[in-house]
Amino acid sequence: VAPPRLVAVARAVYVTSMEAASGKSMISLGLMEAFSRHTSRVGYFRPVIASEGNDDATIELIRRRYGLAQTYEQSYGITTDQTRGVGTVQDADGLISEIMGQFEGLAAECDVVLVEGTDYTGASAAFEFELNVTMALNLAAPVLMVVSAHHHRPDQVRGAVHAARESLRNHEANLLGIAVNRIEREHLETITESVTDLPEPVWIIPEE
Repeated sequence: VAPPRLVAVARAVYVTSMEAASGKSMISLGLMEAFSRHTSRVGYFRPVIASEGNDDATIELIRRRYGLAQTYEQSYGITTDQTRGVGTVQDADGLISEIMGQFEGLAAECDVVLVEGTDYTGASAAFEFELNVTMALNLAAPVLMVVSAHHHRPDQVRGAVHAARESLRNHEANLLGIAVNRIEREHLETITESVTDLPEPVWIIPEE
């Protein structure tokens, strides 16, 4: 997990990925564990959830596990349904404003807020990635990028790591570090060696 000192220097940390089923919610749990040891005023926020009709399971798990004072309604910005029909992030100013308003209301009650990005279950992965980066920039939040190695070859994982770094650099986002997650045991050594030359911290997390 990221160093707890972030509680003192950032009001938010943004955990995101580039694909579905990356395991970023487990990374979020680890960060919440670290943050909650240093302050009781921790918040958890999701910019986009699947639907208002069904409660987001990760929000409910984290609210219960860490005894968060925030309500469920304070814990998210908008739903995936609201993003349908929006072509680009440039067309989503109203949605971004709504997310920001929800975030600011929660952040006013917290020392630090962990923000977990979208699940890539919508119509466009490119749109979701752009939305995540735009939200991180608007929140001035350092980004922890989660890259899944599950069912990917080591060269594909290295390629995904470098693509993520390049995309974030092009957007001038603040990259806190990269968590390479769900690595099969037979690929652990190869993948570890392939990312040791990166300047940012890299967390290597085997598949359980």
